[in-house]
Amino acid sequence: MATIRNATSTATRNATSATTDRTPAALARLIALTGLFIGAVGSVDYLTFFYVTQHETPLMVFQYIASGLLGPSAFAGGYSTALLGLLIHFVISFVVAACSSWSPARSRSCVAQRGPSWLGWCMGLRSTCS
Repeated sequence: MATIRNATSTATRNATSATTDRTPAALARLIALTGLFIGAVGSVDYLTFFYVTQHETPLMVFQYIASGLLGPSAFAGGYSTALLGLLIHFVISFVVAACSSWSPARSRSCVAQRGPSWLGWCMGLRSTCS
């Protein structure tokens, strides 16, 4: 019986330390995964929305994002400006992931204390849906 209890407490301790690991490498991994998730979900969301409502192609959607930096000339740039728009979209996604991972609310929130990734995922979904 002691072996089962000892194994259970070891497994619980390992699971707890894995979800609350605050090393720089763990935070970088969290930010990378959360940023990729936010960027991917946001891209699918934008592409679906603009195709269904305005019949826009993915090229035009990402050129529109690039036009925030380049102005109207982004629409004449072809694939290069669309790639710039995709890059801008993912940079914003990683910034949102980084801000939500290091937020002061993360240390006080009971949801965030269960695992550092929950706050990042929730903030990513919130920023994508708004």
